[in-house]
Amino acid sequence: MKNYLLPAFAAILIVAGFAFWYRGYMPANSPAEQGTVPENPIVIDPNATSTTVDGYTIERVQENVETSYPSLTRALPASTNGMSDEAHAKILRSLSETVQKLGKNPNDTESWMILGTYRQILSDYEGAKEAWIFVAEKTQFAQAYENLGNLYAGYLKDAVKAEANYKKAIARDPIMPQYYRTLAEWYTNASRAADAENTLRTGIKAVPKALDLYVLLARQLVANDKTKEAKALYAQAIESAKAQNNTDAVVQITAEMNKL
Repeated sequence: MKNYLLPAFAAILIVAGFAFWYRGYMPANSPAEQGTVPENPIVIDPNATSTTVDGYTIERVQENVETSYPSLTRALPASTNGMSDEAHAKILRSLSETVQKLGKNPNDTESWMILGTYRQILSDYEGAKEAWIFVAEKTQFAQAYENLGNLYAGYLKDAVKAEANYKKAIARDPIMPQYYRTLAEWYTNASRAADAENTLRTGIKAVPKALDLYVLLARQLVANDKTKEAKALYAQAIESAKAQNNTDAVVQITAEMNKL
């Protein structure tokens, strides 16, 4: 399948969360210390950095929160998954280098993404899932969700989770054409033509310059005996390609339309 517009890569946004707690000091012989309740209890604004009452300050201070990271020492399957010894050894070396990087900096999101890829190649699907779920939950990175979708669809055979993660990828980055394309192709393979069409139409509305989405939808329409509508869509794609001065796409799409 030809791609008429190169997909861009989403930047990784790493979000750190912090929890807070309050502390204060009670003066000697205070009502609370004497076993009575004060008439005007102290009210603390949860959004304030501090609260001062009668000269005493209650400050909000940072609490250290320990993050639970995926295992870096997971055992790998014995199978080489059909790879040559040389290729297998190369992947193992790359995996080892990535593990060392994460050992020094466990907050290196890009390395967790790469680690998941190596583990998937080595048939450690659970290890890949752990790495990508960690990134998804920590950063909401769209590519992590798409990777999980592919993993559930192709290896773990969980259609419900595959679809859910594909949709999360779109929700996180709705202007990335590849996420609509991936979900639509998955729907097509699952014999869900109507869902594939709707996904591609949504993608075209979100990213009007994504020529590949026009072509994929046109092909879907042809497969569903909607040739007239497909021709109209090809024509729209050609006009969009002309507006983008993409002459190669104009030629390719025109040739494909003329075969109908």
